[in-house]
Amino acid sequence: MLALWRNSSVPRGALVLYTASVIPIAFGAIFPESALQLGLVGLAMAIIGLAVWMLRNVPESSLPAGPRDADDLQGLRVQQLPDAGVRVQDPNQLQ
Repeated sequence: MLALWRNSSVPRGALVLYTASVIPIAFGAIFPESALQLGLVGLAMAIIGLAVWMLRNVPESSLPAGPRDADDLQGLRVQQLPDAGVRVQDPNQLQ
């Protein structure tokens, strides 16, 4: 965490929330259950924040079709899965 704090453009708020949230989780035996639950919620929010930051900062060289707008990540999504011979039933047609 210290290396991320010093040498990167990671949002500082997400790092602080992440670090503060793991403390009650690590010492769950001495913290009350409500503090543990709040730590888990804070950790989830920090991870979501870091994931959003990471997806918005994809290096242009790693995009498959060349440089794109940072908000346009369509090139990174799976468009079509290869046919492996597995058929999935439509839940609307089940009786």
